Amino acid sequence: MNHIMRLAGIAALTVLVISSAAAQTPTGTVVGRVLDQQQAVVPKATVGLKSDTTNVERLTTSNEEGNYLFTLVSPGRYTVRVEAGGFQPAKYPIEVAVAASTRLDITLGLHELQQVVNVAGESGVAVQTENAMLGTTVNQNQIMELPSVSRNPYDFVAFAPGATDGRYARGIGFSVNGQRLESSSFLLDGSDNNNAYSTGPGQLVPLDAVQEYRLQTNNFTAEYGRTVGFIANVVTKSGSNNFHGGAYDFILNSALSTNTFENNARGLQKPVFNRHQFGGTVGGPIKKDKAFFFFAIEPILVRSSGPVSGRVPTPQLLALSSPGTQEIFKRFPLPSNLSTTDVLTRTVCPFGSTCNSQTGAGLVTLPALAFVSAGRGPINAGAGQPQNTYLLTSRIDYSIDNKTTLSGRYAFQNTNQ
Repeated sequence: MNHIMRLAGIAALTVLVISSAAAQTPTGTVVGRVLDQQQAVVPKATVGLKSDTTNVERLTTSNEEGNYLFTLVSPGRYTVRVEAGGFQPAKYPIEVAVAASTRLDITLGLHELQQVVNVAGESGVAVQTENAMLGTTVNQNQIMELPSVSRNPYDFVAFAPGATDGRYARGIGFSVNGQRLESSSFLLDGSDNNNAYSTGPGQLVPLDAVQEYRLQTNNFTAEYGRTVGFIANVVTKSGSNNFHGGAYDFILNSALSTNTFENNARGLQKPVFNRHQFGGTVGGPIKKDKAFFFFAIEPILVRSSGPVSGRVPTPQLLALSSPGTQEIFKRFPLPSNLSTTDVLTRTVCPFGSTCNSQTGAGLVTLPALAFVSAGRGPINAGAGQPQNTYLLTSRIDYSIDNKTTLSGRYAFQNTNQ
């Protein structure tokens, strides 16, 4: 069977404005309070949030209760800068996670000397202070360092508390908190990314293009109303002020594996497979401190063949079957190499007979299903289905001003499997 799937020209355009709210956002928030050394509030303090990679800075002012808020903050590392009249300026490093709230309360010292206080060992803590949602953030270190046979970002759903593996079922094969495998929802940069037929992600992206993602598992707020299992909110990488790139080739080959126990027991040859998953990424500035790009491409080429086997009816079973069934097997005869030892026995009622299942009257016990080897053919022998898959993701981010950011993404997927 030849199945061809094409997802081409999938583009997303997003305008992020500080003063607006966002549904199913791929961003985070930074909240906190500015205080003096006596823990009294400091109103009208200038608070800046500056990206460590792009130098783009956003500004706000603490209110009469000393509170400040940055919404729609892209995941990444930032420096919070605080200035207020009569106090020493201070800088704090923080890290913002997708769909999470990072709280940073700031204590300012009196302005006795002209200096800036750099707080190196302290940073904001990613905690949910605005809602009761529970979840796990899969960060960049985990994505890049932990092993994944298929290099599929969604393999890391296994990190979620309460996740159990049901790999050979629908969706991506994970059940969370006892919900059905189909009870999942997928977001890509905040937009819907669901394949309703397979209950999995509609658009795949290369693992090296993923910045991080948030696995939300409990107490979803209203904008996540599609499912009750889990939500995987993936955010793709963006460029920075420096050029970065890389190339890779991940190989799975049967020469480095052994035969299966079942094949050895039946005297079958080892499957042959070869999986190449290669590609590269590049990102950097279009205009420093203003516009940035990121591009990733990944072909996945799998060739895999092995013994094709199964069970078929025995001549004894066909002899007791209906005339219609017997006609089918006259047109498509049984193989001649049926096993005489690896046979399943069944108790059946012959066609046209009257049988009593309680007393056993009329029932016949006979060898019904025999194992047969049909030679070699294309199968998933441990490296995935034989396929040619091509993934491409590109993204551009443009900072219009310190209140507005424009982001565009184009993704392409072509699979012949």
